[in-house]
Amino acid sequence: MVKNSRGFLSGNTKKLIRRKKTTINDVLRSFNIGDKVIISVKSGRNGAPHLRYQGRTGVVHEKRGDGYLVSVKDGNSVKSILATAYHLKNAAHKK
Repeated sequence: MVKNSRGFLSGNTKKLIRRKKTTINDVLRSFNIGDKVIISVKSGRNGAPHLRYQGRTGVVHEKRGDGYLVSVKDGNSVKSILATAYHLKNAAHKK
């Protein structure tokens, strides 16, 4: 018998089920440098940060291609996360 693989999303795909329809505004949303954003990992895997950063709040530092570099405080250290706008929400509109 062959053992099942334990890949990156093994056992975590239920967390990524999107019950709301994806709109064009989700994809085309833009942020300015210095904006506070909430990391919200959604079902599309392109440009998605790691699931451990789900719900974390960070600050946009720069735009890189289609994505944004977001700094997130993780304990005593600051981590830099690269994510597309689809996986980010404006912290001013906490919904």
